Amino acid sequence: MPSTFGYASALRCIGQALEKQCIDIFDLKSYTHEFRVEGADPNPPYTALIEMRFSAAQIEMLDREGKTHRGCSNDGIRFDNISEILRGIGGYIDSKGADLLRIDNSCASLSDDPFVQVEYETRVGLVQSEKLTMSFIREASVNMYQRRIQPLSYVIPRLRRS
Repeated sequence: MPSTFGYASALRCIGQALEKQCIDIFDLKSYTHEFRVEGADPNPPYTALIEMRFSAAQIEMLDREGKTHRGCSNDGIRFDNISEILRGIGGYIDSKGADLLRIDNSCASLSDDPFVQVEYETRVGLVQSEKLTMSFIREASVNMYQRRIQPLSYVIPRLRRS
């Protein structure tokens, strides 16, 4: 679905929206023009499903809102929150040049090694399903962050020499 964004950016925005609603268990599906999320109700008695839809226009709006809040916090980056987990998964899908079909984390807490079930379609049209462990996703998120800030460390010394 992402046209202007890659999956990493779009999924981070969706993750931020889920965090605002305190939703941490969800099933996300990607369609041609939108993402749809069914999330577990975070409020007692925890029996309802919350449904959310995200169009490209909504994701752009969420991205603008997110940019105003990013960098304002002194808490540092937490690579274990939903937005960073989804961003890491999105980066993984982007690196494969694949089309995301589904992300399901509802079984993650049932395992000793928590995981997220990810389904995507490869460039040649094969549907793949993988269980990405939380440690793998966290490492992918950290690597994406390091690649993003690394060029800045080279630019700043050059600017100071002038």
